[in-house]
Amino acid sequence: MKYRRNRQPASSEFGFPPVEGYLSYQEHSYPTCFVCGPQRPGHDGLCLFPGPVDDWTLLACPWRPAADLLDESGNVRPEIVWSALDCPGFYAATGDTLVPVLLGELTAELRAPVPGDKPLVVFCWPLGREGRKLCGGVAIANQDGEVLACSRSIWIVQRLPKFSASLAPDDVIRASPTARQLFHDLAQSDFGSI
Repeated sequence: MKYRRNRQPASSEFGFPPVEGYLSYQEHSYPTCFVCGPQRPGHDGLCLFPGPVDDWTLLACPWRPAADLLDESGNVRPEIVWSALDCPGFYAATGDTLVPVLLGELTAELRAPVPGDKPLVVFCWPLGREGRKLCGGVAIANQDGEVLACSRSIWIVQRLPKFSASLAPDDVIRASPTARQLFHDLAQSDFGSI
């Protein structure tokens, strides 16, 4: 299976969104996440920062795995490939709004060895929603567009706490103004009634 955009193979010249456009670049729930945390000391994680290609129906980012993530054959170790198939599914499933979710299930297929010495592309896309379940798909492809690994993830939207009239959200959420705004937006949206 090959993923194509405008009938051209995916490549390192795919036209990736700038890292600064990454949804969680400035504020991240887990800023030191091994896969997608922008504040990893020494950038020792995977540094996967997917963003929309044209719109939120397809996200992508480049990936050049570090040498310490490879096995003796020069391929990315399987547990690292599984990691790379995790967080991008979150961004695809939730779209342009950060929603408090937890990973419910991750199903993956490692189709071929993932070479550590070649440019890679991580694609992700939304697969739909059913109640509190949000689903996303992820594929890791080489520069020729060949899919080397893929996954389907199910993310469960966390239930928002019930507040009494005497307890304001700001008393419970002692976080950044962005987190308080997110809480407010969620309380006003259909996620607030889930």
